[in-house]
Amino acid sequence: MLMGCGDNAPDLPAAVAAVDGARYLADLKMIASKPRPPGSAHHKAIQQLCKSRLEQLGFSVELHAYGTGTNVVGKLAGSGAPAEEIIISAHYDSTSGCVGADDNGTGVAGALEAARVLASAGSHRRTLTVACWDEEERSLLGSIEYVKRAKLRGDTIIEAYVFEMIGYRSETPDTQSFPSGFDAVSPELYNKQKANQDRGDFILVVHDDDSDGHSKTAAAEMARLAEKIDLKLYRINFTEAVKRSALAYGLLRSDHAAFYLQSY
Repeated sequence: MLMGCGDNAPDLPAAVAAVDGARYLADLKMIASKPRPPGSAHHKAIQQLCKSRLEQLGFSVELHAYGTGTNVVGKLAGSGAPAEEIIISAHYDSTSGCVGADDNGTGVAGALEAARVLASAGSHRRTLTVACWDEEERSLLGSIEYVKRAKLRGDTIIEAYVFEMIGYRSETPDTQSFPSGFDAVSPELYNKQKANQDRGDFILVVHDDDSDGHSKTAAAEMARLAEKIDLKLYRINFTEAVKRSALAYGLLRSDHAAFYLQSY
């Protein structure tokens, strides 16, 4: 998540300092005002919010209907290498009976605010895609269908950022649990958290071990910026073997898994 720091951190990139916290919070409150399971009126309203907001920002928007749902996909063509794509995304559906403020209103609001900041920064060398995925709560259907299509078309996706539940934080002990097998996936982080009394006071960046090094470089840059603003950030680097094993299941339950499974 991009964090706005204003004059307190003048050495951070201008794009980070440009994030508007009040705008982000207003979007979050609107998104999380009602539950939005697929087929509901509020689900449709947030789909339209994503579409209209991206269009207002100058993105070319596609409603990617894949049968059971609809992804909202906005693109700003790159000026130098338009065939190369950077994706920022989040899922806009929620489970029934839950307003989904953190899961995943926080992610959608973050993706829309990132879209605003990056669009206002002028042209970019690569194509910027901002996507609001549908049916994440139904086994990642929306992102899987999009990535499957991208692979068939031969799309060059350089990096894909997926914002998932980025708004929760607590310094109270025992507010963070981990899926079964997590200690085997990342024993270092597991032990850190036990020493920290399982407080949910951090943001987690999960990235894969891609051959071109894009994931590692991006994660390292996020960690560098987090340190500058005193944000506790943990990183998990998935090797190819681990991310395709049963051990990783608990950390593959969001839309990043769609990209992992197609080797993006």
